[in-house]
This record gives sequence, structure tokens and C-alpha cells, in this order.
Amino acid sequence: LKEEVEGARLIAIATFSYNRGFLDIDEIDMMPVTSEWLPFEHPREAELIKALHGREFVKSLRYNLGGSVPMASATLYDTDGPTALYAPPADISADAEKALRAAAERAPCRTWFWPASSPRMPPLPPKAGG
Repeated sequence: LKEEVEGARLIAIATFSYNRGFLDIDEIDMMPVTSEWLPFEHPREAELIKALHGREFVKSLRYNLGGSVPMASATLYDTDGPTALYAPPADISADAEKALRAAAERAPCRTWFWPASSPRMPPLPPKAGG
């Protein structure tokens, strides 16, 4: 992903233990982030984050959710009420995209969806009052 997204960086996340004067790494993982240090899961999500520059939003993070669990990529807060943004990866399966659309339809707020079949991102919802 670092090679596919301009300005992307990788950060390491690790858990470790201290034993008799030595540090042992128990687990380590790498996470891609934008040049602004915002995590992303795939190139389309990085493109969405870039388009959100100057907007009020919160980036969704998986933490302990599996990769197949449907989740909004981010939520805009400068719209007329929160707006959940869904940007699936281009290679998502039809069943997974259907599950993501169903999750978007159940969301307790407005939603915006970038279909995987669309190479161009649709216009983002406008800011409230503008």
C-alpha cells in the first residue's frame, strides 16, 4: 500500500515485555498511514481521506474488528447532521459490498457510498450552510 499511495508511510505497532533486563517483542504489525498520519486500509480510502482535507471528520478504525466486518471509512461532522462515508476497496467481493451497503442503510445517520464499480469518487456531501 505504501507504494500505491503517494505520501504514504508505514508505522510499526508492537507489544513487548520486559524480562531480566531484556525487552522482547511479543507482537508487531505495520500500519499504512497518509502523509498526515491518518490510517487507511486501501488506496480508495486514502483517496477519500485526501478529499476530506479541510473538512470536520472522524476516521473509523477497526481495532479488534475483523476485515470482513462492514464499517464506515469515516464520518463527516460538518454536514447537516453526521454523515457516514463508505468507501469499499475496488476488489471487494459482490457479497461483501452488499453487506456494506446493508450496513449503510441501517446506519442511524445520513450515509454516502462510493460503489466499488465506480473508479471516480462521487461528490462528497456539502458542508452545512454552504
